[in-house]
Amino acid sequence: MTRKHFIASAFVLVVCGCKVDQEPKAPAAIVLPPAEPAPSASSAVSARTFDAKHVALDGIKLGDLYASTVKTRKPYDEPCDDDAIDNDNRRFMIYGAKECRNRVFPEETTLAIYIAYAKGHEKFEQPVQAIAWLGGNYFATRSDFPMRVGDPVAKAQETFGASTKTFSVERKKQSFTVEQHAGDVYVIIDNAHIVGFVVGAMPDDPQNEQWRALMQAYVRYTKPKKD
Repeated sequence: MTRKHFIASAFVLVVCGCKVDQEPKAPAAIVLPPAEPAPSASSAVSARTFDAKHVALDGIKLGDLYASTVKTRKPYDEPCDDDAIDNDNRRFMIYGAKECRNRVFPEETTLAIYIAYAKGHEKFEQPVQAIAWLGGNYFATRSDFPMRVGDPVAKAQETFGASTKTFSVERKKQSFTVEQHAGDVYVIIDNAHIVGFVVGAMPDDPQNEQWRALMQAYVRYTKPKKD
């Protein structure tokens, strides 16, 4: 190294205050916050909300036009009865598990379809607003609904989360219990057994005719007779 280069290097060291033999310091360790525990299976299930509008029962969904998309095929082409209910708020289409006007719905299942009320020629070409099924398991192999008639009562909360409301529907000394869940899902319970389900918006008042009509359908066409 020439004298000129030596003087220049010494000047740089003096200005920066560096030491020739100083080793670079290691970067400070990064401390991460502790990971949050993964949610348990039970809490994950309870947080899930099941939405009735996504249910397909043998291809029938909420919002379908009843006359053109439901009533055009068997066994839905011949309901045993239809009634205007709840002060003409809805029309109640009923299919009985037991004989009803010489008709019987398959596999010991009672089906009730609530459609918007209308008069005249288009009275049946109205959207499906709620669907109820009671008794048998016709839809067990014909739907994506995650529960079946006869499942343990406790499974309802495991599947749909905690109930938001529970009430009793009574008619002529007969009754069943309704367990309401988020997403417009209702579980029908009789004598500590699940006997049916409803999907779609329903009235909050258990005395409403929409519930009492379903109670009648359960007693008349579905519930086993005592010996």
